[in-house]
Amino acid sequence: MPPVTLCVSAEDSGLLAELVTEYIATWGGARRELDDDEVSFVASLSQESHPQLAGWVAIADGYPCGCVLLLPGYSAESVELAKLFVLPAYRRLGVARVLVETAHAWSREHGYTRAYLIVQDVREEAISLYQRAGYKDTVVTPIEGYVEMCIRLGE
Repeated sequence: MPPVTLCVSAEDSGLLAELVTEYIATWGGARRELDDDEVSFVASLSQESHPQLAGWVAIADGYPCGCVLLLPGYSAESVELAKLFVLPAYRRLGVARVLVETAHAWSREHGYTRAYLIVQDVREEAISLYQRAGYKDTVVTPIEGYVEMCIRLGE
């Protein structure tokens, strides 16, 4: 695997917006601009005052190749892992694993005890990645065609 650098700062928020837009184009249909919530989230990444939100851009070979976001969860103790995306050329190299592990570490450091995510049920590779990371299916199916998964964040 190429060395992966994880970063987020005011200047990196543009990279994160680019990758979130790519994620939306890949998994959400036609390419579109970020919606207001996504724009607000990306803008908030450089503000220390919003500890419930975090995001990382993976840089490999000097190129932004992946991202992950953490959003507020169902409760004060939980976060949602969202918009995990790795460009096709960098898949199956461990980039997604590094992003997930980083998000989990940040969550534990900030006192969160549980993380959950929602994934399309046809995304078998993604589901397999989440299972290897320790996620389990919940009994909740929020939207037809999707699976909700959850993990208890250990010490």
